[in-house]
Amino acid sequence: MTAAEIEETRIRYSPAAKRGAILFFVIASLSAITNMYEYSLASFLVVFNGSLHNSRRDASIEGRLRNIIDTLTYDVYAYTCLGLFERHKLMLSFQVRASSSPFTCGAASYPQQKRDSCKDHRASVQTYTWCIILVCY
Repeated sequence: MTAAEIEETRIRYSPAAKRGAILFFVIASLSAITNMYEYSLASFLVVFNGSLHNSRRDASIEGRLRNIIDTLTYDVYAYTCLGLFERHKLMLSFQVRASSSPFTCGAASYPQQKRDSCKDHRASVQTYTWCIILVCY
């Protein structure tokens, strides 16, 4: 692989890197609520790399990017919710959704069974707030 091919591939994956940067700063901004909500770049990179590894493969670069971004968004959300008080999860959902472009909704590739859980009024706060992220207005 030549340097030019590596550079072209790097540029094609930049939307995933951009989404990762946005999500990092969303969770980093949580420290404005309370200093207990401080997340390190090192811990974020563990989640980011795990998302790259765990996202579904796709033959097309566009499909692969969509899968990476959807997996990354969910993984960062779930990881962050582990350390949040229930009353702050809805705010996190809003910030994650507000940081997304209207064209990057994860609902299309999110498993149907999980989307159906959004309809259950007894769903947990974390499930309910994730469902808010899935809705594209």
